[in-house]
Amino acid sequence: MDYLLEHRKGRCDYTGEDWEEDVIGPIEDGRQIDSLSCIRGRKGTAPVILAKIPGKVPWKIFAYLPLGSYKQCFDTTLWNMAMTKYFYKEYNATLVAMSGDCLEFKVPEPISKDKALQAALDMYAYCCDLDYDTTMGQLADTLTKSTIWTLQWEYVYKAID
Repeated sequence: MDYLLEHRKGRCDYTGEDWEEDVIGPIEDGRQIDSLSCIRGRKGTAPVILAKIPGKVPWKIFAYLPLGSYKQCFDTTLWNMAMTKYFYKEYNATLVAMSGDCLEFKVPEPISKDKALQAALDMYAYCCDLDYDTTMGQLADTLTKSTIWTLQWEYVYKAID
């Protein structure tokens, strides 16, 4: 995670953003998210495929339903398994839904304020284009109010370049 965050900080030099002000920001103005967004289409609920995946650990879903390895994207199976395991071990976040462009995790209860900023930074390290169009402070505040965490799948492939 540290390497990825340092990589993200380095991008600020390229974009001209200030890490503390533009990326982190104050921990406020979050919103509550308790419903899945990847199953909603633009005209209502999107078609859904339910699958019972064998196994006792939720991060192995990518071994059965690998995503990535198309167009210019490298094989992300092991990468996604590792990150999903990390979120499960660190935050008890279980992958519950995925689509062609997002991953959604469920946590048993909103995260505590003392862990929220680190969780937001971990999400940003994994996927720098989150669904929230917000600062990490706003995302941290959102995580203290929400049981669903959404990552924009399309940009997960750009996490390591």
